[in-house]
Amino acid sequence: MRPIHVWSDAADVFAEHDGVATLAQLRAAGVTERMIASRVGARELHRVGCGIYRSALHPHSDRAGIRIPVLIAGGAADRWTALYWHGLIEDVPRRVTVTVPAGRRVRQMSGYLLDTRRRNLDALDLDVVDGLPVTAKPLTVLEVC
Repeated sequence: MRPIHVWSDAADVFAEHDGVATLAQLRAAGVTERMIASRVGARELHRVGCGIYRSALHPHSDRAGIRIPVLIAGGAADRWTALYWHGLIEDVPRRVTVTVPAGRRVRQMSGYLLDTRRRNLDALDLDVVDGLPVTAKPLTVLEVC
């Protein structure tokens, strides 16, 4: 596949995910790590976490500000963040709330206020909305009541 077509596919991934993409998503679009390194060097991509990139062509939005720490934490958005992501509230939460697997250690991230819970969730309690892992609506609503 020609590089221009590969980057066209990658641009679609960034556009669908608020200007943020994981290494796995970029690889699935045909992008190599060498191609990513080249774009990082040209400041067209910013590495925001291990295997997570933000496109310089997309403005940093509230949704990107949620997507990035959830992906870095390796968990699922929960509580108020999940309510917002599901479209059940309009106001963007001040802190990103996320549930991570019980054994996972998460460091506080520069620039993001993050509240984590460590627990293992049943698959029925998880959903993916707009490409982001979140707690399913029933658990989300129950957690904030």
